[in-house]
Amino acid sequence: MSKVQTLLMATDYSVAVMNAEHYAVQMAKNEDCYLRFLHVFQPPIADQVGSFDAGKIDSAPAMDELRKLKIHVSKLMQSMGVKPGEVKYECLVREGGVAGQIIDEAKESYPDFILMGTHGESGFREFILGSHTWKVIKKGGIPVLALPKDAYYCGFKKIVYATEYREGELPVINFLTQLASRYRARVTVLHITANMFSEEFEKKLSSDFMHEVRDRITYPQLELKVLHATNVINGVEGFNER
Repeated sequence: MSKVQTLLMATDYSVAVMNAEHYAVQMAKNEDCYLRFLHVFQPPIADQVGSFDAGKIDSAPAMDELRKLKIHVSKLMQSMGVKPGEVKYECLVREGGVAGQIIDEAKESYPDFILMGTHGESGFREFILGSHTWKVIKKGGIPVLALPKDAYYCGFKKIVYATEYREGELPVINFLTQLASRYRARVTVLHITANMFSEEFEKKLSSDFMHEVRDRITYPQLELKVLHATNVINGVEGFNER
């Protein structure tokens, strides 16, 4: 029997993250995954106002935040028509910086995927330039599904990997083909070129890399595409819009 996958869904209750929550629940339900909801909260700061009033400080902020998260998740499940026990999940809270605490939780619980919303960034460029999600992608050590507001879970049908023809990318491509095999999905290895080299040289780079990939990775629905664009971000955005 295959290992049950674990999903870590980071939420801040915002409208931007709401769709990611729905995606996480649907994925957990359809794929029989175990779902962890994580909310990171900031510690109460008493000394920024001037005077300290012990009566206004919650003695157990983590307990209060956990209660709020459980209520939020319960309402989420009800709104999606999920029956009790249909999705196995738990609620977790951590105190501190958002990205750092998500990374720490991932290192402790080691989920298969971290799911996060992209907070309404208008495109790939804005997303890359700065967000909690991008920080987790860079330093988390766990695959992250960065989910835009219009994403809807319907399984994995097409997976795209942007390549620079580096040998160190092969383990990543191998991981993606293993994931794709569960869903019979197509994997596209995409290279963006700005025409810095001759067409003949570009074709040789592409051919050599794909031969190396196919020598090490056996997956029938694996293809390599080359797209011309001014830069990688524009190229990826253009490919995604097709």
